[in-house]
Formats: sequence, structure tokens, C-alpha cells
Amino acid sequence: KIKKNKINLFVVTNQSGIARGLYDEKKFSRLQKKIKRFLIKKEIFLDDVRYCPHHPNQGIKKYKINCKCRKPKNKMFKDLISYWNIDLKKSLMIGDSSSDFLAANKSKLKFFYQSNENYSLIQKKFRFIFD
Repeated sequence: KIKKNKINLFVVTNQSGIARGLYDEKKFSRLQKKIKRFLIKKEIFLDDVRYCPHHPNQGIKKYKINCKCRKPKNKMFKDLISYWNIDLKKSLMIGDSSSDFLAANKSKLKFFYQSNENYSLIQKKFRFIFD
């Protein structure tokens, strides 16, 4: 349905693990490539991925900043909306946290809450992506 209706899909994610030195931007990029390859096999295409590698008070100096992109702030959303000329009336954000909700609200996006109840099941099913 997504492909047929020409619906754009975006990922907007905080990645404080980069700031905290748990992984670097190259590893994050490799993970995104694996995810995209997996989704392409299912004929699901991500149009864009935006991430914030910062943390306001933890981690590596160059990433330890109080930026405007880290959710619940909404710079990543503003940038996507502008770049892709997104019609907010026809848009929806799906998220699993209060920071997702707040960023969507600031961006005037409808929001759908997806709980983490199935997280372990998802993690098992897609474990190969994280290897």
C-alpha cells in the first residue's frame, strides 16, 4: 500500500550511543544500510534517515552539546519538512516515546504511539541486522 500510494517514509532518531562512545557514526551508517537492504527485499523504501548523534550532558566532547536536533526538539523534522516539501495534513509520525510525541507536536504532525511491548520479539526476528 505504501509503494502503491507513493507514501514517503522517513526515520528520525536520536542516537546518543554515538555521543556516549558505544558505537560510532560509521557503525550506525552500516546498520542503516543493512536495514535498508532488508526493507528493499520487502519492497519498502526509506526516503531519508535523519539522526542526532548528540547528548546534552554525556559522552565524547564533540557530541556533548545541547543541539536543536535532538528530540524532543524538532530541527530534524523541520529540515525534512522543508527538504521534502511535506504536507503536514497528510502526514503521520509513529513513535514510542514522549520525546517523539513532543517533537511531533512541535512540528504539527499527527502522532501515533507504538508501544515497546513487542520489542523482544522484534529484536529476535531482526537479530541478523544487528550482527
